[in-house]
Parts: sequence; C-alpha cells; structure tokens
Amino acid sequence: MELREFQPGESSAIQRIARESLTASYGGTFDEALVEDLVAQWYNEETVEQLVDDENALLVVAATDEAVGYAQGEIIGTDPVIGDVQWLHVRPDARGERVGVQLLGDLVDRMESRGASLVRGRALAVNEDGASFFAEHGFERADTETVEIGGETFEELVFETETDKDTDEEVVGTVTGPDGQELYVDYTAGETGVEAPMYPAFTDDDLAEEYGWFCSNCDAAETAMDSAGRIQCQQCGNTRTATRWDGSYL
Repeated sequence: MELREFQPGESSAIQRIARESLTASYGGTFDEALVEDLVAQWYNEETVEQLVDDENALLVVAATDEAVGYAQGEIIGTDPVIGDVQWLHVRPDARGERVGVQLLGDLVDRMESRGASLVRGRALAVNEDGASFFAEHGFERADTETVEIGGETFEELVFETETDKDTDEEVVGTVTGPDGQELYVDYTAGETGVEAPMYPAFTDDDLAEEYGWFCSNCDAAETAMDSAGRIQCQQCGNTRTATRWDGSYL
C-alpha cells in the first residue's frame, strides 16, 4: 500500500470513500439522504481541489491499485502550532488491514514536521470504534463538545496528543473584551476559520468560565454561534464551521 498526497482529479474517489465510510460507520444513525448531503457539502469537487492550493491543508491518500482511504488535516496557529485531524475515512472492504493506523501515523508525522506540538482529533460518541481508535493510538480524551448534524445534537469527543512532551500543557494569553473586561484565550484549542483560526476565550485564568471565542483575524472577542455550530466573528465575518466528527478510523 502506498501513502501519498492527494492528486488532482481524485475528487470522485474521495467522494466514494467518504460515502461508503459514513454509511458503514453511521448507517444506524444517519439516513441515506443525510449521508448524500454531507458528501455533497464537504467533498464536492471544488472544495477538495482547493485543498491542493491551501498551504495549511494536509490530505494523505492510501492506495493500492486504487484509493482505499484518506486522512485530512490542517495546521492551525503559529504559537503553538496545532495539527487538527479533521477527517479519516477508510472504505469498508479495506478495514481491518491497518489502513487507518498508517494514515493517522503518516498524517501526525507530517504535522510534526510542520512544527505542530499538539495534535487533535474528534469522534462522535455514538461511534465507539472511532473513539477507541484515538485512545488506542496515543491520544487522550481532552474535552467533550456538542455538534448539530441534520437537526439533531450529538456528543463529540475531543482527543489530543503532544508531539513534544516538553511542551507546556496550556498556552494562555489575555485580550480585552468588548466591554473592557480581561479575557483569557486558550491558544492550544484553536479551530479552523475561513480567514484565520478562532480560539476559545474565558473570563478566568483557570479556563473554567467560558466567555465565547476570540477571532485571530481581527483580534475581536465578539463572536456568535448558530444552531449548526458555526461561529462567526461579528467584526470581520471570519467563520468557523463545525462538523469535524467522523470516526471511521479502522
């Protein structure tokens, strides 16, 4: 099996893998129409091809005679640099052959070579195999979030692993909120934004009392979240779209 970067013209193969993987992992939770909608939304040809030109995006394909799986990630932030494992899909007929293990390992290695000191991954709690996969391969459960998919709310488990064990667990900075209050920003928990990463903001230095989100594009803490989990900066319009949740990592 070969692990390589995505090649232009492989969009249809990526769509097929995603469709089969989502159906196998969530067939009892998502109906066929929702799976088709998700594939059309996240894996349309234009979106996939744009990854080739995105310097922060990583897309690794596992192939024998044809593509059988892929892993997608992104480099977020600069201090610290975070590797975000966004998707990992393996075709059902290739599962059980350590395709997912090799994809994850290759993706993490690429993130580390790009300077990532922390790597994050997510899995819906309803997919026990996905959650177990991260736990069995060096990731520790770090947080629990919620995400809305197809009008329903699901629990999403967040896993993390450090590539540099000497790295501090938290990198926290302070910013001034819209009402002049001091806010504390957790720079280890950045989320991908259309223009620049967004980071969770808190009202206390223990990071216990959530305030909202800090937009690194315009340094504003005025953000809002809609029912689908999309966070938008009220100042510059920078947007974070949630739904990094598939756990088809076999």
